[in-house]
Amino acid sequence: MQNYLDKKDGKFLICYLSGHDAGYRDLNRIKIILNNSSCITRISSYTDCTNILKTIDTFTNFLFIHSSPYNIVLLVLIKIFKGNESNLYFLVHNSPKFESRKNLILNLFDKLILRVNLIIFNNFVFLTKHVSDSWPNFKNKIYLTSKEYVLPVYREYKFFKKSSPTFFFFGRYLEYKNIELILKVSKFFINNTFHIYSYDCPYKSFDNVIIDSSWQDNDVVDRIYLQNDILILPYLEATQSGPLYLGIEHSKLIVLSNILEFENYKNYSNIIFFEKLNINSLIDALEISITKFKKL
Repeated sequence: MQNYLDKKDGKFLICYLSGHDAGYRDLNRIKIILNNSSCITRISSYTDCTNILKTIDTFTNFLFIHSSPYNIVLLVLIKIFKGNESNLYFLVHNSPKFESRKNLILNLFDKLILRVNLIIFNNFVFLTKHVSDSWPNFKNKIYLTSKEYVLPVYREYKFFKKSSPTFFFFGRYLEYKNIELILKVSKFFINNTFHIYSYDCPYKSFDNVIIDSSWQDNDVVDRIYLQNDILILPYLEATQSGPLYLGIEHSKLIVLSNILEFENYKNYSNIIFFEKLNINSLIDALEISITKFKKL
């Protein structure tokens, strides 16, 4: 796979469903990559789909950020009015095994909609190599950027003078993210504060651990990354990680479990790896991260 989205010619219509999820970050990356030579359309109803027809003739490239029933309606309209002249791009976030929701029925519905989308699209865009490799039957694969992991840093991190750095975790609570290991290791760093920003997290704040289980709006997310210092992601497995990409974009120091899916980041200077599930290894990694922070 040698093609990259930033090498594509022509104006893009970016079809975007939501404003409150990881897709918003992908939208920002795409806007920068395409140098704003694109039109963004938020799709939240079938009326929005028909409204797009008013400008459809000015585009040959259509990029969809979400897997959605609305995609199917719009794709049918594009096929009817554009025939085979259009290039359809679909941003694939996760591997085939990814479970989108805890509810079994809703999860099966999501999988069905995804499969229909995958049948209709003719180009597939990926942020990471390991997610791309998990879909071996796709022929027309494209990287979102010219690098394998994420857009190069476009925000300069402003360091705040602190006697000791703060550690933080950001991301929706799911078992594979292994927040429990952070709670355990916090007891060994009583002079540091640990912030856990995790929607639907079942735990409460204690000692030097501050837990915020509410939903974080996009403007708040940037503030979280600017005000905290060292990101901890003790995942047991992953497809790809939006919080990790944000950490890289904000030039954060990142403590990361050494799972197979994160091998592409081993040469990134701001990442310190630790052995998955090994608390002593995590303690060592946090000590290294504190030393690095003090030298910055």
